Amino acid sequence: MVITTKEIAEKLKEIITNELGVTENQITPEAHLTRDFSTDRVGRSELLLVIEQEFNVDFSVDEEDRLTTIGSVIKLLKEKLGVN
Repeated sequence: MVITTKEIAEKLKEIITNELGVTENQITPEAHLTRDFSTDRVGRSELLLVIEQEFNVDFSVDEEDRLTTIGSVIKLLKEKLGVN
């Protein structure tokens, strides 16, 4: 099954609202994972682990370090999932 960018974004919103207890309105491509959602490094790592599990992908340590915003997560997920 092929997934679209819109489906990635919607699933990511669902994960973030469930894991961090934020509203969908707070989740924008520019939103920063730690500053805007008040998560620390451990909370961010736990969130990324859930994202990896939900999308069946693996992030390297270097990739995790680059994942600072919602937009950067979507971009990397698109690359991992082969979405144009």
